[in-house]
Amino acid sequence: MKSPMSVIQTLPTGESRLAVIDLHSDVLYTEKDKSGRLIFHTLHGEYRAIADLDDLENHIEDFWQLDGSNVVNMSKVKGVGHHLKAYFDDFPTERSKFASISWMFMHLLQDIVHQRINHNRCQSISGALPKKD
Repeated sequence: MKSPMSVIQTLPTGESRLAVIDLHSDVLYTEKDKSGRLIFHTLHGEYRAIADLDDLENHIEDFWQLDGSNVVNMSKVKGVGHHLKAYFDDFPTERSKFASISWMFMHLLQDIVHQRINHNRCQSISGALPKKD
């Protein structure tokens, strides 16, 4: 049985990176550190559980913290609504998923956010077109 889990590995240089371990085949034992974070011990080292939004933003490309309560996969954002909401559908409806955007973030990074949205829309359009032989 496979149970992959994304974790954070601290390298000998002190830097950290995202890694994937299998809970069943890799983990020898698990403990909590002083802050309550899970530490997974394997034959190849120690890995810590992703504990908060900062871990996601710092270790996964294209994940940005858009306000104090979320980290958003910017490669999935297709539009921004008038009420500071990032949408993941080309044509959002009342039932569409969205993430909130803080006014400060939108004000500071408006151009970058709109560039990402245009890129994502082009990707979904090109993915829907038939390929030429």
